[in-house]
Amino acid sequence: MTDEAVFEFFDVVNGIWSQADLAFEVESIVRTAAEEEGGFLTAIQHGERAGGPVLQALYPSDVLLEDGFNVVFLEDFGPMPPGVYSCTTGVVITARYFGARMPMEVPPSVLAHELGHALSLEHVCGETENLMCAD
Repeated sequence: MTDEAVFEFFDVVNGIWSQADLAFEVESIVRTAAEEEGGFLTAIQHGERAGGPVLQALYPSDVLLEDGFNVVFLEDFGPMPPGVYSCTTGVVITARYFGARMPMEVPPSVLAHELGHALSLEHVCGETENLMCAD
């Protein structure tokens, strides 16, 4: 993603969170390769069951913010869910595309949902649609 695309993505996320009077700012954009590239490729090929431990070790801690949320944008997440929040590393991961057979573009609402988890919100589904419903 270009820097401009990242800022546009966050503009939409902030539009979603504006109902709660919350806004997220992009402090910096760092482009770095995953440390466990082979493990990551295995995880996205086999789906989410293999993905958890690999996702926790994807990025070196020296490129992550200590104070704030770290958001990782990936090009393709394969059969994995379109977004993941790791409470152990504090990293939100979302993809540009996901899906095993027909890749679909990930909407900004997925990042908004994962940031909700970073704010300690759980999945909540009811009679009305809401951001934190997993479906």
